[in-house]
Amino acid sequence: MTTYAIVGNGVAGLRAAEMIRRHDRYEKITLISDEPHPFYYRPQLADYISGSVPESSLWARKRDFYQKQEINAILGPRVKAVVPKKQQVILEDGKKVDYDRLLLAPGGSFQLPSWAEGQKGGLFTLKTLEDARKIAKAAERAEKALIIGESLFGLEMARALREKGLKVSYLLRGESFWPEVLDQVASNLVIAHLKSKGIEVLPAEEVKEVWAANGKVQGVMTSRDRLVLGQMIGVGGDFRPRLEFLDGSGIKLGKGILVDDHLRTNYPNIFAAGDAAQVFDSLRGEAILHFGWQSAWEQGALAGANMAGQDLTYSGRLRTLSLQIYGLDFLSLGEANPQGPGYKAMTGDYPEMGIYKKLVLKEGRVVGGLFLGSISEAGAVEELILSRAEISRVDKKILLRLFDLYYWFTSGLEVLCPVCKLNIKLKEKAKEGDLITCPICGVEFKLVRADGRFRAARI
Repeated sequence: MTTYAIVGNGVAGLRAAEMIRRHDRYEKITLISDEPHPFYYRPQLADYISGSVPESSLWARKRDFYQKQEINAILGPRVKAVVPKKQQVILEDGKKVDYDRLLLAPGGSFQLPSWAEGQKGGLFTLKTLEDARKIAKAAERAEKALIIGESLFGLEMARALREKGLKVSYLLRGESFWPEVLDQVASNLVIAHLKSKGIEVLPAEEVKEVWAANGKVQGVMTSRDRLVLGQMIGVGGDFRPRLEFLDGSGIKLGKGILVDDHLRTNYPNIFAAGDAAQVFDSLRGEAILHFGWQSAWEQGALAGANMAGQDLTYSGRLRTLSLQIYGLDFLSLGEANPQGPGYKAMTGDYPEMGIYKKLVLKEGRVVGGLFLGSISEAGAVEELILSRAEISRVDKKILLRLFDLYYWFTSGLEVLCPVCKLNIKLKEKAKEGDLITCPICGVEFKLVRADGRFRAARI
């Protein structure tokens, strides 16, 4: 008899539980989460805040899912420690969960900046359903929100609160937007796009302190001694794996939980997956963190199968960041915005259309790609990066479709899933109104036409 335990009810933990049950129909599975809710679509929390998606549409599995799969779901208590020698997970309420095989999929949390320490009201991060509920409630009493921290979470809060009717100011640390991800051209396009949606963008206004009166946030003081008023502050923050409960466990840690190509830790019966797993990347030659639903889904599935006796190897995933910036498709692949020497770029830039595409080369080989406003040909570029293709041998038709304006209006057989943002390749005969199911998150969506290109609209 084998007893399985899973820490985390996000996409990696949930997918692992499904795969364990597929390969091992009868053994006990215990799934532990510090959130009291069943599995939900975390990428749609901003849509819930804005009011465009009701809470009932967030649930990704039916209410009886855990019962039907015979999964013992412990929802609410936080994990305090893992004791590999005793094969136990210790909860903060004192309960102990025994295991033979364990998956660690705790996800991550925000590391708040020093100026936010000690602030009890008016500051918000967006990671959980409870966070979203608090933001939505606070927005009903606020007139203006300040967003600090260039990240997916910051962008989503800015969009949600603007769509809810609030005035929104986005404070940037430097002159450009999200320089770790966007080059100057892409930054300029994103800033222009945010402004077109009514969001005020304030470059080089790093926060020094929060200004409050009567215990309520009233705004922030910036490095330029400027007072920017607002009743809510959304913090994009520095997202890091949650590892504190593993202190003293003997499980090897780096920036995350170190695993091999089977997603095993240094303990052969303990696995890790998702945002907290640090996996070797063959393209970069080092172990790195892969954030996002798509990586978590793949890792959770593979880890769950291996826990149940399979022998699958994780070959890694190209580092990918896919999102929609207030309706503007964005996708980066590999080394899309490298900071060091030795890189060259091929670009197509049509700012009046809000479209920018870039191929990044190193030593004549394709190592990265960036797509803003149109993701057509992203699938082809991903294959070029994975195959370490020499640019001199790349089919000229691919480059033509990438950078020629005519093809941007006549092609576009790729869309981002409206929920998990998976880049989905469409069939050549795809037409407006077609219904498609995302292979990752399972959401059904409809194809619509906009600006001559397909887009995905959730039903």
